[in-house]
Amino acid sequence: MSEEIITKYYEKLPTVEVLKHDENERGNIFTLRKELICRGLVIPAGFESDGASVPRFFWSIVFPPDDDRALYAAIVHDFVYRTHPYGWTRKDADEAFREFLIRGGVPESRARRAYWGVRLFGGWAWDEGGKTK
Repeated sequence: MSEEIITKYYEKLPTVEVLKHDENERGNIFTLRKELICRGLVIPAGFESDGASVPRFFWSIVFPPDDDRALYAAIVHDFVYRTHPYGWTRKDADEAFREFLIRGGVPESRARRAYWGVRLFGGWAWDEGGKTK
């Protein structure tokens, strides 16, 4: 397994620093090295995200899962889906995902496709996250 430290500087979002691990069945895993604060959430250092879960056959119309423009959006989205923080709904998480993709540099049309992907197919992941509370 290889590891790489990635620091992503965004123009319109906070900087993200992660340790990228290559894994087998889950793909790449990104471990947050410094906490992120976003809209009242504190996402702790050590939180793990698999990035944006985009199936391979959609990469050409959305983006590949480890596109660093989507890293901030994916970490926040994963955190909200897994923890269901007070005051956040699934729709809030999905809308923030779209907004942060655009602010991270993903073209709006691709961010919209990613948004509809999580709106249409993210219900199971949301429900699974709610079981851990």
